[in-house]
Amino acid sequence: MTLRDRYYAYPHLRELAFLFPPLFGWRKAAIKAILQVLQPPPKSLLEVGCGTGILTRRLAHRLPETQITAIDASPAMIQIAQRTPLPNVRYLPRRLEDMEGTYDALVAMHVLPLLPLTPTLNKVRDLLAPQGRAFLTFTSERLLTRLHRRFYRIASGSILTLYPPRRVRQAGLELGFSVHIFLIHPGEGSYLVVLRK
Repeated sequence: MTLRDRYYAYPHLRELAFLFPPLFGWRKAAIKAILQVLQPPPKSLLEVGCGTGILTRRLAHRLPETQITAIDASPAMIQIAQRTPLPNVRYLPRRLEDMEGTYDALVAMHVLPLLPLTPTLNKVRDLLAPQGRAFLTFTSERLLTRLHRRFYRIASGSILTLYPPRRVRQAGLELGFSVHIFLIHPGEGSYLVVLRK
């Protein structure tokens, strides 16, 4: 088991951290931003990095007619998420690069900083149906996000990349997406990227 696997093997401890300020407020703001722009409701949606299902449950209730596939690389996270069954949600312990098929929408909340940007956006494009949309949140450089990046590297042995909005915009345009960026929280430097195929 790698250090990163061990880091994600204790989802309850990881989720507890998000109950404390300012992380609780930042996560709440990111969820609100995603839900505000997810209109009209897609027929199918892929959520990448669903964790224990915090956002998944909100999506399922907001979009009851949408068929949601929620994936996470951590089987432990998926096991906890599955404890709250939802009629329009299917959970899978999978990585984004292993997914196939097409979806009308793709959502990833603070997941892409863990992945290489251009190959990941290329995979997102492959998974989107014609006129499909991706809703992706990122954080940019701030004092607390720099500290979080160092903590994450020590705890998991992996690198968390804080992409500036201009870098994400450029990568999206190069892949043929239309790109719209919205500020979520200035303190965190978080922002929402909406890509349309």
